[in-house]
Parts: sequence; C-alpha cells; structure tokens
Amino acid sequence: MSVLLELAVLCEWSAGASDALNDQIMSAIYRREKRYIGAHYEDTNERVLDDVWVDPATDQWVCTGSFGFTGSLDDAMRLVPKGHFVDTQQRKRIHVSPDYVGRAWARIETKDGSQFIGEATAQTVPLAIAAAALRARALSVCSHDGASHG
Repeated sequence: MSVLLELAVLCEWSAGASDALNDQIMSAIYRREKRYIGAHYEDTNERVLDDVWVDPATDQWVCTGSFGFTGSLDDAMRLVPKGHFVDTQQRKRIHVSPDYVGRAWARIETKDGSQFIGEATAQTVPLAIAAAALRARALSVCSHDGASHG
C-alpha cells in the first residue's frame, strides 16, 4: 500500500510524462516474467521466451513494455479500479490556493457517485488520473487486507 501512495505523490509532483515513473508503477502492479507469447527462432524453430509484464491476479501476460500511465489518458485510465468513475478538470481559477492554478485535478468515485475513493492534482490530466487511481488502489489493498485478516 505505501508503495502505491508514494507513487501517487511522485505523479503529483512530476513535471511531465516519465518512462522511469511508468516502470515503477508497472513494477508495483505487475510482475516481470519470461513467457512464450508466440515467437520462434528462425534457425531452430524453438520457442522464444519474451520478457513480459504479467498480471499476478490472473497470471496472464499483459504487455512487453511499460504502459505510458504518466503521459497517456488511455493508459492512465487502466489504473482506475473497475466499476469506478473519473472526474477531471484543468484548474484555471484559484479555488483553494494559488498553488493549484494551472494544475489538473482528478477524482475517482464509484459509478453511482456514492463513494469518493481518490483525489489528486498534478501538472497534466494523465498524471492527476494516475495519482488518484494509485490512491484508490492503495485504499482497495488496505480494505482487502483488513477483510482477509478480520
């Protein structure tokens, strides 16, 4: 849980898209493995084992490279827990503090709007969504841990 929260803070204060931060997020959510995903060596016809990211929940390979969570809206949305809604905006006025002017804001809530589970501000909308979604995932991990031990 603390790793996800630390990554959320890094997203909030990142100046922009970051491959290194994308790799850290991937490492927190997925695991790296050698898997056969369809290629063969031409000269021997042996299977090629590729270095891929695997979803530990399903044991299925997800992709070979890191997603661009910090620079792509589509990839940032991959972090949002299923069954939740994202609300975003780019702050153009002073709402609470001058520090938030020009920053993107994102909030994750249940589809019916009954429960708010993550919020963040960042330089860009993808970074704000990634930060809010990482907070929501951390909350989910915490509630699952509590349920499994109680």
